[in-house]
Amino acid sequence: MEQEPRNLFRQQARDKLSDPDDLDEYLKVTKPSAWLMLLSVVMLLVGLLAWAIFGSFNTSLPATAVRLNNSVVCFLSQAEASKVHVGDQVAVGGEHTEVLSIDQVPMSVAEAREMLGNDYLVEELMPGKWGTKVTMADTPKLASGIPLGAKITIDHVAPITLFVPKDE
Repeated sequence: MEQEPRNLFRQQARDKLSDPDDLDEYLKVTKPSAWLMLLSVVMLLVGLLAWAIFGSFNTSLPATAVRLNNSVVCFLSQAEASKVHVGDQVAVGGEHTEVLSIDQVPMSVAEAREMLGNDYLVEELMPGKWGTKVTMADTPKLASGIPLGAKITIDHVAPITLFVPKDE
């Protein structure tokens, strides 16, 4: 008795394989939603790279300042004052100004009391027993004699420099 050869595939599947009619049609590998997701990820990466190269974030130093005698002053510790430079930008009470001068010698509380003429201002402005006076350009919109929050921008950092340091 002779056995019939056993077919592993159905006849319909073998006919479809040997039929060349579908060779000119595109093979759909991915769905359009996958391409949209890939495009979104690429655009996000391009945006991050652009921000890393052309953008920046600021390092700022908080302080309390007051407007007196046509200038704005604050007192910083010696360590903080060493980070500040003439020309640094300052935001005081919603107004923008810049650092005009930084005293080289710190003032004592007694000297600050003599200059400010007010114990309350001395308590608010002095960082301790000694403080370095930082003078900023006048901002006429600020009220005189009232302590205000200030942020001194001491550095602008491009994010790319965190990964690729600049040559100095």
